[in-house]
Amino acid sequence: MAQQDPDLEEAKKKLALFDLQKPLGLLDWQESGQASVSSAALENAKAKLAEMGDQLPIGEGWARRVYNDKGQALKIATGPRGILQNEGEAMVRGRSDVLIPFITHAPDYSWVLQELAKPYESSEDMAWHLGMAEHPEFGQWLRDAIAAEQPPAGMSPQAQEFWDRLQQLYREVPELDPRDLGKYQQWGLDKHGRHVLIDYGFLKGMHIAVAGGLGLSTSNTQSGS
Repeated sequence: MAQQDPDLEEAKKKLALFDLQKPLGLLDWQESGQASVSSAALENAKAKLAEMGDQLPIGEGWARRVYNDKGQALKIATGPRGILQNEGEAMVRGRSDVLIPFITHAPDYSWVLQELAKPYESSEDMAWHLGMAEHPEFGQWLRDAIAAEQPPAGMSPQAQEFWDRLQQLYREVPELDPRDLGKYQQWGLDKHGRHVLIDYGFLKGMHIAVAGGLGLSTSNTQSGS
């Protein structure tokens, strides 16, 4: 019998709490609807950032910094929201080949390691790869396509392939929040040239957590270094 992954089993328990009207059971959810992030995890993230020294990041979002670590993508939290996103990606890892493959993570989610993809450099770059370079409002088309239940009209064969993979993603990982997928920065190409989601930690329910605020706890956690 195949050996169970304890991390994935724990993730399944948390995802069992999934409810569109409530936050997911991520981290240490409090009755107030806030999430508590370990202060030790933030210190470990800070130490991991310091380890990178003068190396320039290859990307930076609102809560995480990304480095090329020996040909892999190392995402380090820059604050509590980054810890939350790292855990979100760890929870749904491996559920779909539309997600960039996940390699490992720190026990406290201060950092995660994934395969390196080629991110789209701009909205125009993504439009070109989807055969939609002539579309006058590609950014709006992308946002509409993300939310559409039926295939948008006038798609190129490449855009149709992208939309089909998007529907596959929704079926396989329903916890993903479409509101966070309608930006070219979330997407890229894997080593096989397929469209993959490279930033997927902001799950449904996290909007509630962020709106409610993220608290800090002093609970003991394993070191992420």
